[in-house]
Amino acid sequence: MVRIRPTIETSLRISSEIDPKPVRIRFFGVRGSFQGDDQRIGHHTSCIVIEYGDSITICDTGSGVRNFGAEIMQEYTMRGREVRVNVLYTHMHGDHTFGLPSFDPLFSPKTHMHFIGGTHTFKRESHDGTIETWEETVHETLQRQILVEPTFPINYRELPCKRTFQLVRPGERFTIPSSYGDIVVDCDIMNHPGRAYGYRFHFGNDKVLALVLDHEHEPEKPEFDQKILRLCDRATLTIGEVQYTKRFYDGHMPNGISFRKGWGHMWAEAAARQFEEARTTHVITTHHEPKFGLPEVTEIVRTINETTGIRTDYAFQSMEVTL
Repeated sequence: MVRIRPTIETSLRISSEIDPKPVRIRFFGVRGSFQGDDQRIGHHTSCIVIEYGDSITICDTGSGVRNFGAEIMQEYTMRGREVRVNVLYTHMHGDHTFGLPSFDPLFSPKTHMHFIGGTHTFKRESHDGTIETWEETVHETLQRQILVEPTFPINYRELPCKRTFQLVRPGERFTIPSSYGDIVVDCDIMNHPGRAYGYRFHFGNDKVLALVLDHEHEPEKPEFDQKILRLCDRATLTIGEVQYTKRFYDGHMPNGISFRKGWGHMWAEAAARQFEEARTTHVITTHHEPKFGLPEVTEIVRTINETTGIRTDYAFQSMEVTL
């Protein structure tokens, strides 16, 4: 049963009774690629916070992470309390990373930042015109691209917070400690430029959360990615990136070239079939196209719901979900 509390910060409770060990999920940024305008959805880019017992896990540090940082400062660091924050990255594109320098707890010695993520691929053209490809860890990318001049005036090594890193690999299972018991997490690669990771969280209250953000189903392939289906299989809740309507995905530039094919994002009809095949229980769509307002986002949700019968909602900034 899902209860909706009609307040400014709408809360969904996915349970038949009050759970003594609830999972709290909050959406601080729900836009994909760039910030959007319709305030009914929210303008910030990807940032989802999972709280379970004393465990705090930030999934991606898009521009929305700034607001959560203000909460952490008020609740912990400004009161002299130490806090550990896990930062789990799906991938290292700017809409998922460039909010990190605005996260004020970075600049407090009371904060322990534990970064988790896999390796990602980068390409650049060399002087002779050939394309070079290499892999980097989250640790390396933060130092080389994000927390370094000229991108940001304060160097990564000058930060007063404590920093630790955990490298995870495709198909690996790892744990995130919590006072309610360890959160067990499965991860795997998804189809997205530069490599993106999907995650499946197992909580001690027998709830399962699947987080499958940036990925694309190639239209010419009849079968869906089995790795993603396993991540979403019968999940209590799936938070899935569904950025496009079909006509938006199929749009062409004046020269006739498909504009968005290969960008690594899902459209509504493909997402519906994928969620149905994965037999997920409840879907919340996110990573909304920045050009879309409430009508287009609502259309995507309606398409998935009417196609599959699966309970589907759209994420909006300040939304809260309890498992």
